[in-house]
Amino acid sequence: MAKKKTKEDIIRELMKYDDLVLDKEHRLTEMSILLADTHNKLQNEYDKIEELQTEVDKTENLITKRHNQFELESKNIKFLSGQINKLNNEMTEKGLLSKDLVKDLQKVKRNKFRRQRRLTGTFTHGSSNSGSLDLHGNFDKIITSKNYK
Repeated sequence: MAKKKTKEDIIRELMKYDDLVLDKEHRLTEMSILLADTHNKLQNEYDKIEELQTEVDKTENLITKRHNQFELESKNIKFLSGQINKLNNEMTEKGLLSKDLVKDLQKVKRNKFRRQRRLTGTFTHGSSNSGSLDLHGNFDKIITSKNYK
């Protein structure tokens, strides 16, 4: 036969359930705190990623700007080189320049062009060394297949 529950038995049983509910509420509170902390950490990491992306965008813009400037300077050099050749030819035809003087002028022009390439960051020193300047002006050697021939 089932023993009849007394008021005290029922109160004890209710207190056990009350303790279980309080324990679960405490665990839920701890989990909420951990979740909020994790969310804050993730948000901080996301903010760092956004800052880095901004830096990457700035660097890409700077590279594009410098590349465009280099292209413009290259076009100017080619144009001026053509103009110089045209003038040299005209002056040679008119007898105002000798062939030796034209060769000397071409040497000077080549040296200026080489100097310009060094200033804009493109180098070629023989077959084994080639590279360029990085954004901070440091020489950055480029390894290519021609280095291993």
